[in-house]
Amino acid sequence: VFSGSGFVVSNTATGSIIATAAHVCMAEDPRAEMEYSITDIDGKSYEGKLLKTQVKGDMCVLYVKNLYKPALKVANRAPRPGDKVYNIGAPRGIWQPNMVPMFEGIYNGDSGKYAFYSLPANPGSSGSMILNEKGHLVGVLHSVYTRFPEIALSSRHKNLLRFIKK
Repeated sequence: VFSGSGFVVSNTATGSIIATAAHVCMAEDPRAEMEYSITDIDGKSYEGKLLKTQVKGDMCVLYVKNLYKPALKVANRAPRPGDKVYNIGAPRGIWQPNMVPMFEGIYNGDSGKYAFYSLPANPGSSGSMILNEKGHLVGVLHSVYTRFPEIALSSRHKNLLRFIKK
Protein backbone atom coordinates (compact mmCIF):
# COMPACT_ATOMS: atom_id res chain seq x y z
CA VAL A 1 0.00 0.00 0.00
CA PHE A 2 1.40 3.34 -1.07
CA SER A 3 0.66 6.60 0.66
CA GLY A 4 1.28 10.01 -0.77
CA SER A 5 0.05 13.57 -0.95
CA GLY A 6 -2.02 15.24 -3.62
CA PHE A 7 -4.02 18.30 -4.56
CA VAL A 8 -6.97 19.42 -6.69
CA VAL A 9 -6.13 20.60 -10.22
CA SER A 10 -9.67 21.09 -11.53
CA ASN A 11 -13.31 20.63 -10.63
CA THR A 12 -16.29 19.18 -12.47
CA ALA A 13 -20.00 19.31 -11.71
CA THR A 14 -19.71 15.94 -9.92
CA GLY A 15 -16.31 16.05 -8.23
CA SER A 16 -12.64 16.98 -8.54
CA ILE A 17 -9.57 15.95 -10.50
CA ILE A 18 -6.57 15.51 -8.21
CA ALA A 19 -2.89 15.09 -9.02
CA THR A 20 -0.19 13.12 -7.24
CA ALA A 21 2.98 11.21 -8.13
CA ALA A 22 2.61 8.29 -10.56
CA HIS A 23 4.36 5.85 -8.24
CA VAL A 24 1.64 6.53 -5.66
CA CYS A 25 -0.97 5.42 -8.23
CA MET A 26 0.78 2.28 -9.44
CA ALA A 27 0.35 -1.26 -8.16
CA GLU A 28 3.40 -3.34 -7.30
CA ASP A 29 1.92 -6.05 -9.52
CA PRO A 30 0.92 -4.43 -12.85
CA ARG A 31 -1.90 -7.00 -13.25
CA ALA A 32 -3.49 -5.99 -9.93
CA GLU A 33 -6.53 -3.75 -9.84
CA MET A 34 -5.86 -0.71 -7.66
CA GLU A 35 -8.33 0.86 -5.30
CA TYR A 36 -7.69 4.47 -4.37
CA SER A 37 -8.71 5.84 -0.99
CA ILE A 38 -8.53 9.62 -0.87
CA THR A 39 -8.72 11.55 2.41
CA ASP A 40 -9.26 15.30 2.22
CA ILE A 41 -7.91 17.98 4.57
CA ASP A 42 -11.06 17.68 6.69
CA GLY A 43 -10.49 13.94 7.23
CA LYS A 44 -13.37 12.83 4.96
CA SER A 45 -12.66 9.75 2.80
CA TYR A 46 -13.55 9.16 -0.85
CA GLU A 47 -12.89 6.61 -3.55
CA GLY A 48 -10.74 7.72 -6.46
CA LYS A 49 -10.64 6.53 -10.07
CA LEU A 50 -7.40 6.60 -12.05
CA LEU A 51 -7.61 8.81 -15.14
CA LYS A 52 -4.05 9.02 -16.43
CA THR A 53 -0.52 8.12 -15.40
CA GLN A 54 2.71 9.44 -16.86
CA VAL A 55 5.57 7.30 -15.60
CA LYS A 56 8.26 9.39 -17.33
CA GLY A 57 7.36 12.52 -15.35
CA ASP A 58 6.09 10.58 -12.30
CA MET A 59 2.67 12.23 -12.37
CA CYS A 60 -0.87 10.89 -12.27
CA VAL A 61 -4.39 12.28 -12.04
CA LEU A 62 -7.45 10.74 -10.42
CA TYR A 63 -11.14 11.61 -10.43
CA VAL A 64 -12.80 11.86 -7.01
CA LYS A 65 -16.60 11.94 -7.07
CA ASN A 66 -18.28 14.32 -4.59
CA LEU A 67 -14.99 15.98 -3.57
CA TYR A 68 -15.32 19.75 -3.87
CA LYS A 69 -12.19 21.66 -2.91
CA PRO A 70 -10.59 24.69 -4.60
CA ALA A 71 -8.29 23.93 -7.53
CA LEU A 72 -4.72 25.18 -7.48
CA LYS A 73 -3.70 27.72 -10.08
CA VAL A 74 -0.68 26.63 -12.10
CA ALA A 75 2.06 29.26 -12.35
CA ASN A 76 2.45 30.81 -15.80
CA ARG A 77 6.23 30.76 -15.57
CA ALA A 78 8.77 28.37 -14.17
CA PRO A 79 10.59 29.33 -10.99
CA ARG A 80 14.06 30.84 -11.29
CA PRO A 81 17.06 29.61 -9.30
CA GLY A 82 16.93 31.22 -5.87
CA ASP A 83 13.13 31.67 -5.85
CA LYS A 84 11.43 30.87 -2.56
CA VAL A 85 8.99 27.93 -2.71
CA TYR A 86 6.62 26.21 -0.34
CA ASN A 87 5.67 22.56 0.03
CA ILE A 88 2.53 21.21 1.66
CA GLY A 89 2.41 17.45 2.14
CA ALA A 90 2.28 14.55 4.56
CA PRO A 91 5.81 13.19 5.00
CA ARG A 92 5.86 9.93 6.97
CA GLY A 93 2.07 10.23 7.22
CA ILE A 94 2.33 13.28 9.46
CA TRP A 95 -1.00 15.08 9.17
CA GLN A 96 -4.33 15.35 10.94
CA PRO A 97 -7.61 16.88 9.83
CA ASN A 98 -7.00 20.59 9.28
CA MET A 99 -3.27 20.23 10.12
CA VAL A 100 -0.69 19.50 7.49
CA PRO A 101 3.07 20.18 7.53
CA MET A 102 4.24 23.15 5.47
CA PHE A 103 7.84 23.70 4.43
CA GLU A 104 9.75 26.62 2.96
CA GLY A 105 12.59 26.05 0.51
CA ILE A 106 14.51 27.31 -2.50
CA TYR A 107 14.28 26.38 -6.17
CA ASN A 108 17.77 25.32 -7.25
CA GLY A 109 17.26 24.87 -11.01
CA ASP A 110 16.75 22.11 -13.56
CA SER A 111 19.08 19.28 -14.43
CA GLY A 112 17.96 16.99 -17.22
CA LYS A 113 14.28 16.17 -16.82
CA TYR A 114 14.12 17.11 -13.13
CA ALA A 115 13.67 20.31 -11.14
CA PHE A 116 15.71 20.48 -7.91
CA TYR A 117 14.51 22.10 -4.70
CA SER A 118 16.09 22.61 -1.28
CA LEU A 119 13.08 21.19 0.58
CA PRO A 120 12.92 18.51 3.26
CA ALA A 121 10.98 15.42 2.17
CA ASN A 122 10.38 11.82 3.16
CA PRO A 123 8.10 8.99 2.04
CA GLY A 124 4.56 10.37 2.04
CA SER A 125 5.75 13.64 0.50
CA SER A 126 5.39 12.12 -2.95
CA GLY A 127 2.74 13.90 -4.98
CA SER A 128 2.71 16.98 -2.78
CA MET A 129 2.43 20.47 -4.20
CA ILE A 130 5.34 22.86 -4.62
CA LEU A 131 4.08 26.44 -4.70
CA ASN A 132 5.67 29.77 -5.54
CA GLU A 133 5.30 32.87 -3.35
CA LYS A 134 1.95 33.67 -5.01
CA GLY A 135 0.61 30.25 -4.00
CA HIS A 136 0.66 28.97 -7.60
CA LEU A 137 1.75 25.45 -8.49
CA VAL A 138 5.30 25.15 -9.88
CA GLY A 139 6.02 21.48 -9.18
CA VAL A 140 4.91 18.11 -7.87
CA LEU A 141 7.38 16.53 -5.47
CA HIS A 142 8.11 12.97 -6.56
CA SER A 143 11.41 11.94 -5.02
CA VAL A 144 14.13 12.81 -2.56
CA TYR A 145 17.77 11.94 -2.15
CA THR A 146 17.61 9.30 0.58
CA ARG A 147 21.08 10.14 1.88
CA PHE A 148 20.36 13.88 1.81
CA PRO A 149 16.58 14.30 2.29
CA GLU A 150 16.76 18.09 2.13
CA ILE A 151 16.96 17.90 -1.69
CA ALA A 152 13.64 17.11 -3.37
CA LEU A 153 12.92 16.49 -7.04
CA SER A 154 9.96 17.36 -9.24
CA SER A 155 9.13 17.22 -12.91
CA ARG A 156 10.19 20.39 -14.69
CA HIS A 157 7.55 23.13 -14.79
CA LYS A 158 7.05 22.87 -18.58
CA ASN A 159 6.40 19.11 -18.30
CA LEU A 160 3.96 19.69 -15.44
CA LEU A 161 2.05 22.24 -17.54
CA ARG A 162 1.91 19.88 -20.52
CA PHE A 163 0.64 16.98 -18.40
CA ILE A 164 -2.05 18.94 -16.55
CA LYS A 165 -3.36 20.56 -19.76
CA LYS A 166 -3.84 17.12 -21.37
